[in-house]
Amino acid sequence: MLPPDINESDDGFTPVDKTVRYGLTAIKGMGSSSVAAIVEARKDGPFTSLFDFCSRLAAGAVNRRGLESLIAAGAFDSLMPETSNLGSWRAGLHASIEAALQQGQRAADDRMRGQTGLFGGVDTQESGDAVSMQVVSPWSQGEIAQREKAAIGFYLSTHPLDNYEDVLSGIKLKNIAEFDDLRSGDVVTLAGMVSGLQIRTSKKGNRFAMFRFEDRSGGIKGVVLGENFNN
Repeated sequence: MLPPDINESDDGFTPVDKTVRYGLTAIKGMGSSSVAAIVEARKDGPFTSLFDFCSRLAAGAVNRRGLESLIAAGAFDSLMPETSNLGSWRAGLHASIEAALQQGQRAADDRMRGQTGLFGGVDTQESGDAVSMQVVSPWSQGEIAQREKAAIGFYLSTHPLDNYEDVLSGIKLKNIAEFDDLRSGDVVTLAGMVSGLQIRTSKKGNRFAMFRFEDRSGGIKGVVLGENFNN
């Protein structure tokens, strides 16, 4: 599975050689009209930057929430300079959204008035990048993973457990996906992370927890009851 890309992804999942490119409409906050506007705009050439992207789309075609999801999903990563790293790149893009949207609105207003800008389209956008791209603290690997999952529903380019790869490989436990013959009452040992924790109260007034336990291969739902939960 290849990550979404503003210059290659279509509305749905697209076959590419022996893999599949993630579709833009599958990203949270991206409607079909927004995706159609992106595909139409890039007929004039690939997008070169976040600012170029916003300037070439009609005003309101993609809102702030949509841009946040595109960035978190990695749709702009193919434009990342070789000198940058993923955490700094995505954090900088995210911090530059407001400036890019404002520049996009100015470009839309100019088109409405029949103006093209003093220096022309692409050169103006590249100049704007150099001035407006925000330099902020980079996202950690965990933050990259969490934002990516929020945007597309799962971890694609990175996973929170990547930081513990050496430890996990050393303890030599089976992955969740390798257990295909479990029966009720079986006791197994797993290594991973707890996500989606929910604390609830039963009809009898007893508190219990529902959660999802994940590793790199997948996840399972779990429940903690009674004394096990209180401990």
